[in-house]
Amino acid sequence: MTDTGLRVNFTSVAMPKNDPEGVSMDVTEWNKSDGFSAGSTIITRVPHVDLGVTGAPPITDIAQSLAAGSPTVIVNATTMTHHLHFAEIDSNAGTEATRSIILRPSVNLDEGERYIVALRDMKDSNGNILTPDADFLAFRDNIPTGNAAKEARRPHMESLFTTLAAAGVPRANLYLAWDFTVASQRNNTERMLAIRDDAFTRLGVSAPALISRATRSRVAAIMRD
Repeated sequence: MTDTGLRVNFTSVAMPKNDPEGVSMDVTEWNKSDGFSAGSTIITRVPHVDLGVTGAPPITDIAQSLAAGSPTVIVNATTMTHHLHFAEIDSNAGTEATRSIILRPSVNLDEGERYIVALRDMKDSNGNILTPDADFLAFRDNIPTGNAAKEARRPHMESLFTTLAAAGVPRANLYLAWDFTVASQRNNTERMLAIRDDAFTRLGVSAPALISRATRSRVAAIMRD
């Protein structure tokens, strides 16, 4: 059992491929994690969106992401706090068909916590509000899909809408919402700590003494002089 109770489950087909061989990345190490990186960028696609017209928080004013009406929201599902970030279009995209939205957290996400990402009132360059994907619209507006797999997901989506509403983000104008869990501290540190402890065990009394940051600074100053 992991500390988050979860495990990443990437499939090879979902991973990037190298060029020109077209070989997918090996998922083995990724799938040992119990969540995603605390410094993850959040990427999705919204066809024909204009972030400037939409009013998404830019890198020049990241505080906008904490405003009550921010079109892009990252919410801690436990504390209901909104997370500071900015939004941009992938600058490497050459065509509209390959353009993604990137949300960049301005401080790392909390280890082991679950976050909900929400986009709302996405607009095109003419100021028209974009219509969500039909599947998300069915969840948001309580429209039956007639699909058993999709209906099985409805309770989870309802829980997202309930949490978002409690965090001041109503469902009525949502374009998209989903959640993810950040990897736990143990997940992120245990292997490196095991390497450290093994090294100290092997070194025994020969292990070098650790010095404080202040001492290192004094030594560096002396060397500079």
